[in-house]
Amino acid sequence: MPRGIVLTNGSPGAGMVYNMALIFEDNYSSVRDFKLIAVNKQKTKKQIKQTPRGPKEIERLVDADLLYGQTLAWDEYDEQNRKVEFVYDYVRVQPVYPCRISEGKTQLLLHGIMSRNRKVLWMCNIWPDLEIPYRIQHDVHPNVAVNAWVTVQIEADHSLTYELHSFHDTADSFQHCVQNAKWNEGIQGFLQPLVDPLDNTPMAPEFVQPISDMLTGMKGYVLSKKIVIAYEEKHKDVCFHRIVIRDGDRYPAIGTYVTFKADRLDYLNIFAIKEVTPAYGENNLPLTKNGLVQVTISKTDHDGFYYAKALKCYVDDPENHLEAWLISKYSNSTLRVGITAAEPSAKGNPRFVIGEITDQKLQKIEEFKKSDEFRLKDEPGIVVDFMGTIHAPRLPKSNFRISATNSPTRILSTWYPDLLLRKTRLSSLDHRIHQSQ
Repeated sequence: MPRGIVLTNGSPGAGMVYNMALIFEDNYSSVRDFKLIAVNKQKTKKQIKQTPRGPKEIERLVDADLLYGQTLAWDEYDEQNRKVEFVYDYVRVQPVYPCRISEGKTQLLLHGIMSRNRKVLWMCNIWPDLEIPYRIQHDVHPNVAVNAWVTVQIEADHSLTYELHSFHDTADSFQHCVQNAKWNEGIQGFLQPLVDPLDNTPMAPEFVQPISDMLTGMKGYVLSKKIVIAYEEKHKDVCFHRIVIRDGDRYPAIGTYVTFKADRLDYLNIFAIKEVTPAYGENNLPLTKNGLVQVTISKTDHDGFYYAKALKCYVDDPENHLEAWLISKYSNSTLRVGITAAEPSAKGNPRFVIGEITDQKLQKIEEFKKSDEFRLKDEPGIVVDFMGTIHAPRLPKSNFRISATNSPTRILSTWYPDLLLRKTRLSSLDHRIHQSQ
């Protein structure tokens, strides 16, 4: 029995005689493939009428009260076994999709998956793919099934508009579709291995017992408009992500101590935050003037990573804010900085990054940066390519380049490729620090 979604609301629009329904099929690849069918605006209704001979059942035509988004079903063939091309008789069935009228636009709530480049919403081979407007490309995380409000409307000139309006929430029932997206072909993601509880075979040493797929009563701090960092240290390596950014969802301010629920997204190895509300028991985190979470960091034994004791987590410095501090005499002391959260890594781990320096030593560090003392001395480095690029482990985000005339190692690497990673001392170049552009 064919089904159709009513695209007119109440009385047909100007120039239209009948209500119109979009035939619901699962293989629309283009808007040009959409099939519309007219629905009679009047419907036969049986009534009981009192006559001198007693009650009598009669039929009369009444105006059909058809509203946008209602789903109708009808017989595919009429009494003469002809294919129905105009719907006279129909029944209302359970709506296929929620609907609304917003800003004068008629919209359906459809599910889809954002591509990795954030430009396309794949509609799971049910509806045509949608272009994602730039204004909302960062309102959703890629490779997650989400519900989105899509304008599907018959215009005054009888053309059909089909475009993405906004995102609503995660489509939990369709997360299994993510691995079927064409850009994920051949990529298995991070689906959990099945473990037989009755199997007594010892687990491999690298096996890590997964945490529950649904977490409740979690505590943490809002670190950015997308990420919450867990309060318990054992969950610091788990990414808790606000998948859909939507106005009016009452997401707490950055720095707020919160309680939340989260569901695991197997393919990405991250957790989608479901409910998050301010909590009591811990103070909120201090913020910088620019609205970042303010913490104090110190160096660690792992070059490029710094420890924030207040949050019991490691942070890194992708924008190289700490270069002058690391070279200065102040590098062995702690430093007050503003941090935020970047997108999770390819393996689903959260990433906390430094966004600014707020320490009282900042002025002294800036003065040092302008002085003649801002140079490297006896700094170990590694030549990493034939262009003379040097990597200094202590300064992983700084780029140094030397000329062949100043570097015996550079010349050796040209003739002996196996010496490409040969160590050199940056002080032997007698050069001021300069970053390659």
